[in-house]
Amino acid sequence: MKRRALALLCAGILAVGMLAGCGGSSDKKDSSAKTEDTKKEAKSDGTFTVALNYMPTSLEPSTASDDQTSLVRPIFEPLFVETKDGIEYYLADKLDISEDAKTYTIHLNEKANWSDGEPVTVDDILFTMNYAGRNSGGKSSYNTINKQEVVFNKKDDKTLEIVLPEPYATYTAAIGRMMIYPSHAFDNDYTKVEGSGYFNSTDMATSGAYTVAEINDDSIVYTARDDYYRETPSVKKVVMKTIGSGSTKQVAFENGEISYMRITTPEELKKYEGDDNCNISSFSEARLNYLQINPYGPAKDKLTEDARKAIFLAINADEIIDTAYGSDELATVANSLLTPDQSLYNKDCKGYEQDLEEAKKLAKSSGIEGVRGISFDVKKGKTTALVGESGCGKSVTAKSLMGLIEKPGKVKPESKIIYQGKELTGYTEKEWNTFRGKECSMVFQDALVSLNPTMKVGKQIAENLKNHESSLSKEEIYQKSLEMLKQTGVPDPEGCMNKYPHELSGGMRQRVMIACAMVTHPQLLIADEPTTALDVTIQAQIIALMEELQEKLGMSIIIITHDLGVVAD
Repeated sequence: MKRRALALLCAGILAVGMLAGCGGSSDKKDSSAKTEDTKKEAKSDGTFTVALNYMPTSLEPSTASDDQTSLVRPIFEPLFVETKDGIEYYLADKLDISEDAKTYTIHLNEKANWSDGEPVTVDDILFTMNYAGRNSGGKSSYNTINKQEVVFNKKDDKTLEIVLPEPYATYTAAIGRMMIYPSHAFDNDYTKVEGSGYFNSTDMATSGAYTVAEINDDSIVYTARDDYYRETPSVKKVVMKTIGSGSTKQVAFENGEISYMRITTPEELKKYEGDDNCNISSFSEARLNYLQINPYGPAKDKLTEDARKAIFLAINADEIIDTAYGSDELATVANSLLTPDQSLYNKDCKGYEQDLEEAKKLAKSSGIEGVRGISFDVKKGKTTALVGESGCGKSVTAKSLMGLIEKPGKVKPESKIIYQGKELTGYTEKEWNTFRGKECSMVFQDALVSLNPTMKVGKQIAENLKNHESSLSKEEIYQKSLEMLKQTGVPDPEGCMNKYPHELSGGMRQRVMIACAMVTHPQLLIADEPTTALDVTIQAQIIALMEELQEKLGMSIIIITHDLGVVAD
């Protein structure tokens, strides 16, 4: 029985002021490696099958997505790849950089050729650079550095001299990973590329180890080149086919329909580690997942150096790894914005380590310390407004009143939430479920997100009644739901009951949200930015509607907003 190989996905997390996770792959193993499921051996006919999430619109050389990268790698090659171990050469076989780091001399492999027999030349490189700048006035990262022109001197068909206006640390990586186009296929006129359909044809010239044999509705087939300059590959056929993702891909892998699969969960890792039919290998990735502070956001004036330090010192990278990936075998904490396989990577670069005490001190001294406590009363039949800027804790306060604070957040034991003489902080989840929707309801700020897009409006309003008034018949539930919708002022309420949320305007969706919250006649309504996404006229109508319902039902309202105009209304 043939053994299949699984590759582990590992992500690196947390660089200086950032959280990072690895992406993109190579064959080198590393502590920040990625784990994938791959079949170790090709099928008996020499075929290696790879799953795609979707079919691309073109096979034009591009690394815009993971699927596109997977598609073009077998048929198009870079000039070279810069790694921590040095330069790995492909179409080029030599790179010389002057002592002042301004002059690059690239020599192409004399044997490098296109699949149609034409040699790979300097003209192909220059053609690709010109094409890259087609939408930006001829400028690209290849020919412009800090608004200064790069000079290109063609020494011969296989030698190109590049003179930079100033040293540029990442130019080697940028020029090396460029996948070049066959200039001869377009008469050396880059304006002929777009709309030509050339990269949708099996006649296209390729520089990689394979040619395109078939382009089908759900698959693409590559066959090995006999004239490939780096020797003919052992796998004779590569099939790229749309399988989907998740369990669909897993079933296909286990049935032998595809040759490899990435492992992205600890459950998958445990499952395949004990499978004698599979091999598991780890490999490094060339991208990082990260979190960063927006230097141009609404809080930019408060984000001093100490404020930024406070935020990052409060982060526990290990908990993020555990929550996001579930295993340190799938992801590791990074110490840099670069993955270890990158040439500029520095293992001695140190990121922030969690220090909560120091984070609290810096947060307090820099003025970004969060709300530590709040106390207020809501009178029966009256409206209380929680007003403050975005991120100050208004919504968190409202959620705490309904027992909706998610871990690791919590309401401290010494806190008290008293409703009609009852202490709520000690409620069980069952008791909270009874309280929510019956005694207290909430209207959220984005109705389109909050409403279920797959359920009709009438069913969503009725759901709250079913949960809290189980003795009602179906007809009674329908009539109560309809009556509540009528009270919100929705035109044609009967018709609205049979519509989906996306079929309604923003104002109508917000009225539906109010109907959902009010149908059980709660004593307390919490409205979290209920008018944020609405125009001024509709805002006034929603506020007026809430006031009208408050008067009819005698309920109390907590309105959350950052708009003092809404409070004044």
